[in-house]
Amino acid sequence: MSCRLFLLLLLGAVAGCSRGVDKTELPDVYRFISGNVKQEVTINADGNYLNAFYRNGMLVWSDQWRWEYEEHAGEFGVTFTNFRFGIAGHSDAPGYWFVVPEKTLAGVKKFCFDSDLNRCFDTRQ
Repeated sequence: MSCRLFLLLLLGAVAGCSRGVDKTELPDVYRFISGNVKQEVTINADGNYLNAFYRNGMLVWSDQWRWEYEEHAGEFGVTFTNFRFGIAGHSDAPGYWFVVPEKTLAGVKKFCFDSDLNRCFDTRQ
C-alpha cells in the first residue's frame, strides 16, 4: 500500500514540473476559463497575437497587437504589447505584459499570471 502512495505522490510531483518553451513552440491558442468567462490568446508565428474575452459564450471584446520573444532579467519570455486582462482582479487597461512561458511534462504550454493560485492561460483543449 505504501508503494502505491509513493508512486502517486511521485507522479503528482512530476506532473506539476514544467520546463521552458522555445520561440518556435509558442504559436498556439492559450485559454483561461473561470465560471462564465473565457479569455483566449492566439499567438501567431508572424509576431501578432489576438486577445479575445468572452462572457457567457458571447464575445465582449477582442484586440490584435504584437508580441516579442526576448530576454528580461536573465529569463527568456514573451512581451505582449497593449495586453489587457478581462479577468476580475486584474487591470483591463492595455499595457506591456512580460511572461515566462512554461511547458508541463504532459506538453501543455502555459502563461501564468497568478502562479500562487495556478491561474494560467494554457493550451489544454
